[in-house]
Amino acid sequence: SMQVCVSEALFWYDDWPRLLVFIELWREAHNAHFTLNLKSVSKTVRKLLDFYEEQGVLTTIPWPDLPTFPGVENANKDVFNLEASIVQNDCMLRSDAEVVALLDIDEFIYIRNNQSIIDFMRAKRDEFHDLGALSFSTVGMQMNLLDGSFEAIGRESILKNVMPKKVAFFPNRVKTVSTHFVWELLGEYKQYNVNVNDAVVVHMRQNFVNNDNRKEIKLPYFTDSFRTMLLTRKREVFGDSPPHFSPRRVVKTVVACYQRMGREHPNRHSNIRNIPGECREYVRDLEEWIE
Repeated sequence: SMQVCVSEALFWYDDWPRLLVFIELWREAHNAHFTLNLKSVSKTVRKLLDFYEEQGVLTTIPWPDLPTFPGVENANKDVFNLEASIVQNDCMLRSDAEVVALLDIDEFIYIRNNQSIIDFMRAKRDEFHDLGALSFSTVGMQMNLLDGSFEAIGRESILKNVMPKKVAFFPNRVKTVSTHFVWELLGEYKQYNVNVNDAVVVHMRQNFVNNDNRKEIKLPYFTDSFRTMLLTRKREVFGDSPPHFSPRRVVKTVVACYQRMGREHPNRHSNIRNIPGECREYVRDLEEWIE
């Protein structure tokens, strides 16, 4: 009854520790199913996804480039952010879940009374009969880089800054969605804002590691037993010789590539830079990729 739609197709994605935390955190708190569209992931990430897909926990959908033809301009150069919108609406239309959340691969909805998102949404629907979607404020989480030991678990802090909102919705009441809001609802249904004292989206981005604008708030899920469970799951997937992981290696390369594109094509809007395609030559030797 609860589905998480990851809001962009994964490309050049190798961060298996973060992915493992994301999946198990959502399962622990909300018993969610996941849909992920895949453009290019490391063999290690693919192995982890296969493990969960065999259990029925998630669904992966191949998301290849558009076809190219001789003498015709490559359409893939200009589809990056539009592609994300297609991913989001495709996932929403495929879903038969009662509630769908549209989030990044490192985001989590925290209900402050430890209620499940399903029960929270149902209670709000009882309060507002025209409820179609809920908009949650987003806060950052500062966590040391996850390297596979998961020693960062239990030592995180919530940042004070509030970032763009994210949504959860009843898909049978929604027509089209976008990254930060429901674009169009059906009939007379409405989108309501959630008070930050009730619930927030927690964003665990890598570049929040050295941010000092923090507030010491602990999430109840990041416990010693949760870390033990992550280590157990790691052994189940990878055996006694888990793969090496170098945090930020690929991310730093992709960011540098994105910045290079901005310098080389200053008149191109940043939203239409084809990062998956134009960065291939810089990242292809950093991992064993599955495209």
